[in-house]
Amino acid sequence: MFHIICHSNFGVCFLGAFAVYVTLRNRGRSPISVLAAFNLSLSRRVKPMIIVADSILTAGLGSAVSFVLVQPQTAAQALAAGLAFASLLTGTAEKIEQDAKELSRRK
Repeated sequence: MFHIICHSNFGVCFLGAFAVYVTLRNRGRSPISVLAAFNLSLSRRVKPMIIVADSILTAGLGSAVSFVLVQPQTAAQALAAGLAFASLLTGTAEKIEQDAKELSRRK
């Protein structure tokens, strides 16, 4: 299984998306999350296995979408697609959340 992940463009795309998820989570930011989309809390107190499952689900979904949209031909393109897609989704979600908070304060 590890051989397939490391030696296919989809696997490299997955590793890029996974790296963004782990980096953001370790820095205390909230990465885009499949489980959070279903209103499941992923606070620091959540069991590590749930966080690992979420990171794999989120990176898998993100890499699948970015792989289909970008169709990378090389490992470098696949890595960039995974990194970029996860980063863009997280940045967009954070901006939407900030805008929603600002709008609610104005009311």
